[in-house]
Amino acid sequence: MNSEVTSNTNTVSQAEANSQSSFKNKYSLDKRAKWAAEARQQYPNKFPLIIERAQDKNTLENLEEMANPKFLMPNTFKVAEVLTIIKKKLQLTREVQQQSGIVLFAEGRYLMKSDAPISDIYERHQDKEDGFLYIVYQVEKVYGASEPSFD
Repeated sequence: MNSEVTSNTNTVSQAEANSQSSFKNKYSLDKRAKWAAEARQQYPNKFPLIIERAQDKNTLENLEEMANPKFLMPNTFKVAEVLTIIKKKLQLTREVQQQSGIVLFAEGRYLMKSDAPISDIYERHQDKEDGFLYIVYQVEKVYGASEPSFD
């Protein structure tokens, strides 16, 4: 097992649920591959990512999906920097951030460590057909915290 990601063996059914991206369902392979190739050509120092909310029963239902799941991240970023961007995009309240944590999964099944370089994860887990790295985010309640309110 590599140092950037950890297999999420406790949630095998979650992995199966998360591995089918709604972005993949919405756009053809040709279109996705074209977008990723164009992005890599135009921005060679960035990686094309698709970041989507987990689609399983453990994800807080009232957590919003991001309007646009496509991102270009600098190849120098670490997972923690990607996580910071996700938090800003989701506009989580301070209370929610204190009571819950966001976890990221590469390919919907590999837990991403915050200090891992995104370049290493991209090279190991990018979709071989279309060239995107698919990341799923999930909000987990922090131990001992009450259920966060998103109002």
